[in-house]
Amino acid sequence: VLTDTTNPTAVVELANASAQNLAAITGSFAVSDADVGDTLTASVVGSPVVQLNGVNYTLPASATALTAAGAFSITP
Repeated sequence: VLTDTTNPTAVVELANASAQNLAAITGSFAVSDADVGDTLTASVVGSPVVQLNGVNYTLPASATALTAAGAFSITP
């Protein structure tokens, strides 16, 4: 069960956002399993989906690094 999700702080886009350098954006969540003794391992499967106002958005080719392998990670 995925609970206790903490959304990251909103990022204000500058007028010249192409020159904007963002710090790491973080959030958190908690996971529980009713089966005592199970080992739970978090992992990223597949590519992230970028949405704009709740609608899937295709990034321009120059922004593909935002969804490249390793751009999103989960740490304990």
